Amino acid sequence: MSIGGSDRAAAASHLEKAREILAENVAKDPANEDFRRQWAFTHLATSRYHLEVDEPNPAIASALEGIRIEEALVADSPENVNAQNTLALLFTPLGAAHAKQASMESAPKEPWQKARETYGKSLAVYLALKEKGKLSGADATKPDDLAREIALCEARSHKPRRGLLNERWETLPARPPAPTSAQSVNLH
Repeated sequence: MSIGGSDRAAAASHLEKAREILAENVAKDPANEDFRRQWAFTHLATSRYHLEVDEPNPAIASALEGIRIEEALVADSPENVNAQNTLALLFTPLGAAHAKQASMESAPKEPWQKARETYGKSLAVYLALKEKGKLSGADATKPDDLAREIALCEARSHKPRRGLLNERWETLPARPPAPTSAQSVNLH
């Protein structure tokens, strides 16, 4: 998907309007878990949008806001699998935004470490869901995908910078080692 020209302004406007409407709905009915999850999910869509248009800082801000909303929902309803899944989804564009920052030649190594840690949080949620038998078929490959992203970040954080994202897959191992144990994640 490519967003260009006036489409960018329209997309940003629609996402902002959706966040406003959902924030109003949550303010009127704060106990409504679906409104809260949809509000967080709209932040996920906004974060993905900002990644698509190469704006990592707003992508980070939106993902963090969605994570704040979803962590509160998971704390209030720890058995809500949809909320846990949305939380895992929110960590992914946050990791991608940190990786995008790190791929810039002038960026220090810290964003690679932040990306690795954030992908690790997403992986921990998916592994916890898998351990409980609650990981959906649609998400079955996510732990392996995240393990590869973590391996990439690990490799990049210790490698001198030669180029940008076009080198991204050259250093990625064909298949990273499987996680040795399910990482615990504090969902409260």
